[in-house]
Amino acid sequence: MVACGRYLVQVEHRHTFTGDIGAIPMISIWPKLKGCSLTIQIQSLLVLRPDFLSSGRFSFMEERTFV
Repeated sequence: MVACGRYLVQVEHRHTFTGDIGAIPMISIWPKLKGCSLTIQIQSLLVLRPDFLSSGRFSFMEERTFV
């Protein structure tokens, strides 16, 4: 479970998906393939919801807090 906060998650694999996810505006997602890491590129300061961060669809390599 990831605590609620602002994060920048770095990953790989490119297949850009841009749109709204819950209350999250404009977020670019590079979907993950089995055995691969994936990247979420946040285009603006966002507060990601815990249910989004803890979703089984994502695997995080690193998290950085925005200021």
